Amino acid sequence: MDDRVARQLAALSQATDKGNFGYTAWTFWPSKSDVYIQDEMQKVLTGDITPAEFCSGLDETFTRDLKEGAVPKIIKPGSS
Repeated sequence: MDDRVARQLAALSQATDKGNFGYTAWTFWPSKSDVYIQDEMQKVLTGDITPAEFCSGLDETFTRDLKEGAVPKIIKPGSS
């Protein structure tokens, strides 16, 4: 492995261990909501649906995920 990549991965791991991280859709959204975000955001960008329609659909999808117990536990990040 390239030494630069190894250093970056080590630094990322150390920061995460200290609670220094951000929330990402692929990590903290339930899977159905994450797929919705990926698929439907493209429609917002192309003007096929409005941002309000996107948000309404995401709310419905997330509510179903929540009822199914599919929402991952939120981890409290540390402060830098």
